[in-house]
Amino acid sequence: MALADTLSRLPSKLNDSTIDLDTRVHTVRFTKERLDIIREETKKDQCLITLTSTIINGWPDSIKDLPEEIRSYWSYRDELSMEDGLIFKGERVIIPNSQKQTILDQLHYAHQGVEKTKLRARDSVYWNQINQDIEKLVKSCPICQEHQPSQQKETLRPHEIPQRPWEVLGTDLFHFQGAEYLLVADYYSKYFVVRKLGQNTSSSTVIRALKQILAEHGIPLKIISDNGPQFSAAIFKQFAEQWSFHHITSSPHYPKSNGFIERHVQTVKAALTKAQQAKADPDLALLCLRTTPISSNLPSPMEILTGRKAMSNIPTKLTSPQP
Repeated sequence: MALADTLSRLPSKLNDSTIDLDTRVHTVRFTKERLDIIREETKKDQCLITLTSTIINGWPDSIKDLPEEIRSYWSYRDELSMEDGLIFKGERVIIPNSQKQTILDQLHYAHQGVEKTKLRARDSVYWNQINQDIEKLVKSCPICQEHQPSQQKETLRPHEIPQRPWEVLGTDLFHFQGAEYLLVADYYSKYFVVRKLGQNTSSSTVIRALKQILAEHGIPLKIISDNGPQFSAAIFKQFAEQWSFHHITSSPHYPKSNGFIERHVQTVKAALTKAQQAKADPDLALLCLRTTPISSNLPSPMEILTGRKAMSNIPTKLTSPQP
């Protein structure tokens, strides 16, 4: 209010009543040790010390009045804020210089490509020239370069997009490190579930693993698979009838017609292979895949399926649900 009547709005010492307000709580979900380190390093970083002082005391009218080291923050100064000793750009934590390499390693934990790693960063952390640092990291990663495809295949024609999550599922088996695995992926959210079957890949074993997955997430309308013996057996047909879902198989002798699940098999196997070579936790690598935004316009598969952000191995700002 440009012409507010200031004196009439002074609080009265005789009135102790409080006003009920809708409150939205923003928290950063990360390990306490990591948050303490980022908070302490923020206090030691000379650039961030100057930036903190400017945020608290107010920005000048001209960029020329700013210290040289924080002029790069001028263009988005309205997005910067302080919470509990941390500096935020919107919902992203600004990382001090000493912690950049550690956060870069966490962003690239699953050894995803440049764009996917950038999408993870856009959801949680920030510093100046972060995109250039990510590009340099991925291009210099020996594991990623070793497993980079030599020739890209032609893009497959996609299936019709379902109307809601977990309505249409794709499933397939793949072999990794001497064991067979069952992969189930949701066509709507791209969320996937992996189950290790061991050496026994009979129809009964596949059905038992599928039952566990469907019991946790619900029964879909359709399940799409190839014509493998585990899925074409009569017992699997009985399972589909008993659990009331429609089973569709891909074209005979051409399993690539179910390109959606084939692409997921390729992604998951690559993540497991890179995690093993990097001596990383494979389950944490798969979590990174599930919590990485699909694109700049779409959230992560986890968020699409469950309607909430999930904590991973990088700082994530969680917002309380709207009333």
